[in-house]
Amino acid sequence: MDRLAALNFIAALGENSGKYVTPFLPRLLTLLYDKNELVRASVVESLAEIAANNKRFRKIIKAKLSELDDRSELVMKNVQEGLMKISLAEAAEKGESEGEGEES
Repeated sequence: MDRLAALNFIAALGENSGKYVTPFLPRLLTLLYDKNELVRASVVESLAEIAANNKRFRKIIKAKLSELDDRSELVMKNVQEGLMKISLAEAAEKGESEGEGEES
């Protein structure tokens, strides 16, 4: 329960600024291999949320999620949903930047 609460807290920090998440990122990536399936599934959700909200973390998180091969159906479902969320964030950002270019 403590790990899950910490994940929620870190994800909430990531919504505001990447600088608050930076110290926790290595630990979050390590938790992708935790023995507890719920922790792994939750960390995938948290990482996807962080990547969707913070462009600078997107590439590394996307790569880690793409290479993850977990036996848990729950974890892999969250990985697929997370990668989709990241892709949508990238597409939205690309659309915004193209829209700005057209206005100039």
